[in-house]
Amino acid sequence: MHTPYEGLFPGLLLPSAWDPVAAFLTGNAWKATVILMIGFGAASLLRRASASFRHLVWSATIICLMLLPLASLALPIWSVALPAGSEMGWAVAAGPVSEPVGTVSNLPITPNANANDQVAPKPVDPGISSILIAIWAMGFGLVASRLWIGVRRVSAMTRAARELETRDWSQVSAQLAARLPLRRPVALLRSEHISIPMTAGFRRPVILLPKDAEEWPAERRSVVLAHELLHVQRADYCLWMLARLVLLC
Repeated sequence: MHTPYEGLFPGLLLPSAWDPVAAFLTGNAWKATVILMIGFGAASLLRRASASFRHLVWSATIICLMLLPLASLALPIWSVALPAGSEMGWAVAAGPVSEPVGTVSNLPITPNANANDQVAPKPVDPGISSILIAIWAMGFGLVASRLWIGVRRVSAMTRAARELETRDWSQVSAQLAARLPLRRPVALLRSEHISIPMTAGFRRPVILLPKDAEEWPAERRSVVLAHELLHVQRADYCLWMLARLVLLC
């Protein structure tokens, strides 16, 4: 017979009597935990690797987490083939028993018997599923509201910012963009609402600079622009959005 992989952990990970939505959310939570553990482990092993390679590892981790819900719906259920009438098949289908191992091995087993008909799964209290779904819904609302507020604030700061009129900034930006290379035009804006440089936007990226940026020396300008333009090239703003969307799942 074929037993779904969830059946290998009766009553522990995904009880079969749970509501389908609760079982889906719980299963994704376990899978996401495994993916995050792999990502953290890889990042720990690559402490001495280049920053770009570690960035690639974390980007792959975030993308895998983003695709996890879709993969869970699209991919077929994994199953384990067990010999019909075998002792292993009886033990998995019937669940844990209190008899010693020696006693279980001597029990008579009917080759053609259907174990699922003999032992019905114990129903789970529907209140547990409702609680899990309620917790997920509250977390979804909290993360979604914070994301919406953050995007609105960045959008408002971008609209209120003014373009830098200093020619030195434009020249340095053009030179660094050509060296990366970076084909998308990047606007340099000065904002009175920030104290450190930041990058925003994907289709029309902008670099927001503090109000005193025009007074910075040439060396600081080059370092800051190189750092921010690298964020634009790697589409880190888009990656930041994906990371926040992953929290919604």
